[in-house]
Amino acid sequence: PTSPHKWIMLYLRHKETIWLNNNFLNGTIPLELGNLNSVDVIDFSKNSLTGKIPDTFSRTYNNNGGIGHLTTITYLNLAENSISGSIPTQLGTLQSLEELHLQKNSLTGVLPEEMGRLAQLTDLHLFDNYLTGSLPKSSGDLNHLIEFDLSRNAIKGPIPASFGQLSNLEALRLHDNRFENTIPSELGLLVNLTSLLLYENSLTGTIPATLGNLEDLILLKVNGNQDLRGDMPSSICQLQYLEEFLMDCNVFKCTCCDTCV
Repeated sequence: PTSPHKWIMLYLRHKETIWLNNNFLNGTIPLELGNLNSVDVIDFSKNSLTGKIPDTFSRTYNNNGGIGHLTTITYLNLAENSISGSIPTQLGTLQSLEELHLQKNSLTGVLPEEMGRLAQLTDLHLFDNYLTGSLPKSSGDLNHLIEFDLSRNAIKGPIPASFGQLSNLEALRLHDNRFENTIPSELGLLVNLTSLLLYENSLTGTIPATLGNLEDLILLKVNGNQDLRGDMPSSICQLQYLEEFLMDCNVFKCTCCDTCV
């Protein structure tokens, strides 16, 4: 096993892309990454990295650097490691970031409000961590978001109605969390959505009829929400491309559901 060393960082200083995925790397993420202010891509996924995502990087060994100095980065992938601690608020300063992959780690804490500043973000993958708290309202400001996967965490509170502003969203995966309250009717504004996975939460109320506006929807799973009940809106049953519709038969009346549990 190899750990990143300072001489490697010197070699990478003028690189625009760093692909070190699946390389048996261990140890912590090098603080000197803050020196790489011309890098576009960093991929350290599928290694054995530990420790935290640094919120402060050294620049020429002083305290003036930081993750915010990676101003040109568009792709950051730290997935499938053993990284712990919280998501640093400084990630919200990466204004050029388009894809953020932090899934399959041991991250804890809440999703920072500052994440809503990532105006160019298209893919946000945070699944299989230990994140808690509720979603920040700023989540609805990620107008370019196409895929949002927060599944298999411990997020609670309501699904923000501001999600209805994510007009480019194609996949919303919030399953296996602790979301509460009703499914916001504003999700019916996500006309590009193909996958809506809300199963295994604590959602209440009924299925909003506005979901019948999601004409491109292929997957809809709402099972495992014990207090979600009532009649299934006929508008959902009429969705032309819906291939898999999973819900709880004992609490719903549904004539078109693909699979009942």
